[in-house]
Amino acid sequence: MPAKLPRRFCCDEDLALIGYDGRDAAKDLTSLRTRGPRQPTQELIDVILADGVDGSLVLDIGAGVGAIHLALLEAGASRAVDVDASREYLAAAREEAHRR
Repeated sequence: MPAKLPRRFCCDEDLALIGYDGRDAAKDLTSLRTRGPRQPTQELIDVILADGVDGSLVLDIGAGVGAIHLALLEAGASRAVDVDASREYLAAAREEAHRR
C-alpha cells in the first residue's frame, strides 16, 4: 500500500490500491450459487427479514455479488439499488439477478 492513498478513487488503478479489483467476483458468485450466503451475511439477512421487507427499497452499499439484496427482493422488497466499487462485482450481481 502506498504511504498516502488518494482522497478520491477515480479509476481502476486507484481502486486496485485498496483491493477493489474484482478478481474474486466469479469465485464468490459460484460460492453463493453452491453454498448460499456466507454465515455472517445470512445472519444479516435473517435480522432484516425479521422486521419484514414487503415493498421496501433496498440500498445495498458494497453489495459484492448481491447476496443480500437478492435475498430481500425474493422476500418481497420492491426494488434494490446495488452499489459497489468493483465493476466485476456489479457484473456478477447483475448476472445473478438475471439468472434468478
